Amino acid sequence: MPGPIAQAHATQRRIDVVRHTHAQCQRVADGFAQGAQGKKACDLVTRADVESILGVPLEEPTSTPDGSSCSFTNWAPNKPRPSKRVDVQVLVNYSAAPDPAAVEKWRK
Repeated sequence: MPGPIAQAHATQRRIDVVRHTHAQCQRVADGFAQGAQGKKACDLVTRADVESILGVPLEEPTSTPDGSSCSFTNWAPNKPRPSKRVDVQVLVNYSAAPDPAAVEKWRK
């Protein structure tokens, strides 16, 4: 079993990967914010976009009937299990009156 210092370094590496991936996803989301109103979640980001950010091949995305959610994963039944499971979900919620500054307000 690795010692506490090795465990701390491994934990920090995982945190750094999560932060880096989150930053990449945020840049993609920022790019889609303009003109996204009324689109379904799976229309906002492609499987290729998510694969390029995460660096892993994914299955075809699945969507909720109303289109408000789009899920990407690298796991599928009856296929070999990946060494690390990846799940990404894109959610959209629209208001009756669009607010162009909603994202900036949410970040504050």
